[in-house]
Amino acid sequence: MSLKDIAAQILAEGFNPETDPVSDFDNLPDGTYDAILENVEWRVSDSGFEWLSLQFTILNEGFENRKYFGMISFSNEKMMKLNIKIAMKTAAALGIELTAESFEQPEVNLVEAFQEGLGREVELELKSWTSKKTGKSGQNFTASPAVPFS
Repeated sequence: MSLKDIAAQILAEGFNPETDPVSDFDNLPDGTYDAILENVEWRVSDSGFEWLSLQFTILNEGFENRKYFGMISFSNEKMMKLNIKIAMKTAAALGIELTAESFEQPEVNLVEAFQEGLGREVELELKSWTSKKTGKSGQNFTASPAVPFS
């Protein structure tokens, strides 16, 4: 199917580019989820924004196999200390110990460190936010060690 065919199909389905969302992807509801770390990447946007991307798979009934993409940014100097602490806390929840050297060449060292946690389970607490200043919204996460099943 060509791009033209796909565009014609979208328009025939009634898509309104002025008012309709482009994605039917919704955030997970705020709450706590059991999740497994599935992938880790260092990402850089065209504008130079850099972040550690953590892909989790949700295990909870009703949300099984949904993905959550956690992002820890390292581009905003005001938030640098906070985000380093978030990275350390997330790593600890995965049973990974980060050192100061982990943050030297983070696109290599930090990614390699987090790869040790692939396949490990954590509890993710998700909280939505909206900026009063810009109107942008998102969802923050906090990782804790998984509670052993009895």
